Amino acid sequence: MKTCLISTIQFYPDFGGAAIRSLNIAKMLTRIGYNVVVLTVEPSYLRGLKRTERHNVKVFDIMSERTLNNEKNIRIYRLKMIPLQHIRLVDRILRYVYFTVISIIFLILIRKKLRKENIQIDFIYTHFPPLFSYMTGYIFSKLMKMRFLIDVQDLLPEQIETIYKGSLNKFMIPLMYALVRKMYRAADKITLANLVMKKILNKRYEIDMDKMMFLPTGIEQIIHYNKLRARNVLIRKRLMPESFIDKKLIIYTGVMDPPQSLDTIIKAFYNLRQKTSINNIGLILVGEGKMKNKLRRLVHELNLNDIIYIHSYVPRSIALLYICASDIGLVPLKLSKGLKIGLPTKFFDYISCGKPILNISESIELHRLVYRYDIGLSVYPDEDVIYSALLNIAKCSFVNKEQNVLKIQKEFDINNLCNLLKRFLLL
Repeated sequence: MKTCLISTIQFYPDFGGAAIRSLNIAKMLTRIGYNVVVLTVEPSYLRGLKRTERHNVKVFDIMSERTLNNEKNIRIYRLKMIPLQHIRLVDRILRYVYFTVISIIFLILIRKKLRKENIQIDFIYTHFPPLFSYMTGYIFSKLMKMRFLIDVQDLLPEQIETIYKGSLNKFMIPLMYALVRKMYRAADKITLANLVMKKILNKRYEIDMDKMMFLPTGIEQIIHYNKLRARNVLIRKRLMPESFIDKKLIIYTGVMDPPQSLDTIIKAFYNLRQKTSINNIGLILVGEGKMKNKLRRLVHELNLNDIIYIHSYVPRSIALLYICASDIGLVPLKLSKGLKIGLPTKFFDYISCGKPILNISESIELHRLVYRYDIGLSVYPDEDVIYSALLNIAKCSFVNKEQNVLKIQKEFDINNLCNLLKRFLLL
């Protein structure tokens, strides 16, 4: 049996799209006959919080080893990380650089350990963070003379250039572009989180189209859970206000940072209250981020506590329960050069629970999917436009769109994506 080594700074049970995507790809690989070894770090939940004890991960001085529950062919090695909050750009870069340097050392140790068990690593597959993990894989593949694969989840230089424009040294961005170009060209195969990336890498970095494949994050399992029952469970656990039991609920689970522009959505809810007598629609925000406390203050100042509820990080099982209890899944992304082509993993979480999508962004790929399959609404991230969308949601039924969601679940089932990945790896 062939063995794949995945290098990623985020992996289950961490919170976020990168962790879920890497988990799903690992499961796809096992289902097409590979052993999978994952080098990652302790769960940090984006803010440097150490919660390994909640997941029964034994942590030794430097590195721990375990197998993923119910997945015998996935072995996980976790490294300890420096205790930074992971909020400022400099903190993230320091964590990424640390992971890049120390993981090269431990990849060599892991390979040595596996060889004692007569396990030969066939290729290294680097996931997240962009660029930094790619460099790890590139160096390791050259040292060990093995194939080098990249999974592109985000276009790092493009996002950094847009979000942190003006706060970086003028030589930093060109350097990032040069390094990323070298990594893309050095890779034997590249998988992509959305279809638009394929055209960008071909045009901007001159990467051969045959070397790349669009591999959706996919749906690990289709979740059937009664909406009213889910609401009652959340209310009983004091995770949702009792007044939300009969409302049409919009859910967002994920990072609460400036690119999500959640304050604009809250102001649109305020406009809905001021201009109409509609009170049958509510918003639930679940997650972490540097905007969370500001959003809570804004909700309080606008007196919207009866229709907007904000909760901190919850385990993935509870996050899915929130989605099951809701009517529509929210995907918010502020306009930016990098984020414009993104396809957030939460889209697949909503689809797996059978929920229509409210896309408040200019994500080209998400806009295409929403309208191609008629599974929700896709609007520009503007306060007045969002207000009109909320008015539409409050007054209209989404039954037809829910039925359309059920139709496309099979298309994104990871079991159906396995054959695509298998054929691509054999090319």
